[in-house]
Amino acid sequence: MKIGILGGALDSDFKRYRNKTYVREEIKLLDKLFLLLTNPGLFAIVNHRYGCWILSRYSSRDLRYYRYFFNLFYYMGKKISIMWGKIDILDGLQIGPGIFISNKGGVFLGAESIGSNCTIDFAVTIGLDHNGHRTTLENNVVVGNNTVIYGKNIIRNGCVIGSNSVLTKSIPEKVYMKGNPAKLQKNNIDSQDFICLNEY
Repeated sequence: MKIGILGGALDSDFKRYRNKTYVREEIKLLDKLFLLLTNPGLFAIVNHRYGCWILSRYSSRDLRYYRYFFNLFYYMGKKISIMWGKIDILDGLQIGPGIFISNKGGVFLGAESIGSNCTIDFAVTIGLDHNGHRTTLENNVVVGNNTVIYGKNIIRNGCVIGSNSVLTKSIPEKVYMKGNPAKLQKNNIDSQDFICLNEY
């Protein structure tokens, strides 16, 4: 998986937020700026990708002073994300293109990696267990509000974790899990249906 802003990830991120605001296919630079300044979830994502770009571009010891300089702006943006959007993303976390994070905040993303086109609702914690193990989210995963996920788990493609759930184990593709602890509710689902219907 590519990290940071490489591979057109930012364009995919903007498209996810654009679809909630604009009907037309293309948006101008001013429209993108409007989206960035009115969506704390998008702001947190863009800032995180900027931080990943710094990490990949200036990783060499010889370039460390450049890294220190650019990191000042990254950490300022991180503080803004925490204060404005209540969103904290672990430094260097690999996130695929097209992620959507709720603007309602209360989100901590400390996963091992997050795939493409994932949707994270508000008040979600994806963290570490007491052994320091972290969870991997594959593609098109939907995580509902007030959900906690932790441990060395794999949430496979197209899964949905319902609201008010606690998940501590790996799950197969295209299943709907809900509860504390999360239990199987339905097989062979389409996670996009849950996004459209807001059935987290």
